[in-house]
Amino acid sequence: MIMMVVMEFAEVIFRRRTVRVFKPLKLTDEQVFRLLEAACYAPAGGNNANWEVIVVRDDETKRKLVKASLNQEFIGDAGAVFVFFNGKPSNVSAAIQNLLLMAHSMGLEGCWVGSFNGIKVKRILKMPVDSTVNAIVAVGVPAEDARDPGKRFPEEVVHLEEYGNRMVGVDLLNKILNQMEKKVGDFKELLRVTIEKYGLESYPVYRLEEKYAAFVFTPLLRRLAKVLRELGYRSLAERIEENVREYAKGRWRRITESNDINSGNVISWERKYSQIIYPMLIKSILEELRSRLS
Repeated sequence: MIMMVVMEFAEVIFRRRTVRVFKPLKLTDEQVFRLLEAACYAPAGGNNANWEVIVVRDDETKRKLVKASLNQEFIGDAGAVFVFFNGKPSNVSAAIQNLLLMAHSMGLEGCWVGSFNGIKVKRILKMPVDSTVNAIVAVGVPAEDARDPGKRFPEEVVHLEEYGNRMVGVDLLNKILNQMEKKVGDFKELLRVTIEKYGLESYPVYRLEEKYAAFVFTPLLRRLAKVLRELGYRSLAERIEENVREYAKGRWRRITESNDINSGNVISWERKYSQIIYPMLIKSILEELRSRLS
């Protein structure tokens, strides 16, 4: 029985996904309070959490929050939006993780939003001027095939007993390369299916392109560059880092110029990197490293 519970809990942790496309279904009071209960049971230093949360389900208010959050439209589509404010960021983070894990166990998914104008959010929600908006969390019934974006392996993060005693080696490098290859394949398949269903110039296709350019390929490449530096492949690491910097700088410039994550310039940038530049870069890196390691 204990092993079954452990396995079920592990499934919740490992299968939770960030989702940015939701079905147009509002969360019920029962669902909302179940999620809040999970958040309240998160650990907090000294058992002194102090954070609070505003739950938004009204369509008009959600639309206003979209405008205050770089026009991230999925906030308006979510079944409920949780705006966490005040309290220590570490305690808020623990609460949000509990909420998102509970959401997954209920057949829901969410997205932790960090890009928003706090002053505008406070004005929209009639919050005290001296309050601090920590995060916006959109939760709802998922309407996209959310796959594992590729998380870090334990060997990437651990220092045994003291700083610098690392487990970085060729085995880890191969694991990351295999992960990258799989994510490129996943993207191509998901893109094909999504285009067939919705058309190229559609919201679901753009969300997919943005997700893979910004939140899958970019983190993977940064991870690879770090490992390559540790293994002495400095020039290759610098090549990767240069490409990632160019992407991130261009993306942020386009977002800040338009204040709209769905503007034409941002969409074309994400499309270019998700469909062309990053896959080509990853392919060339895979070929070069596998040739060296063979």
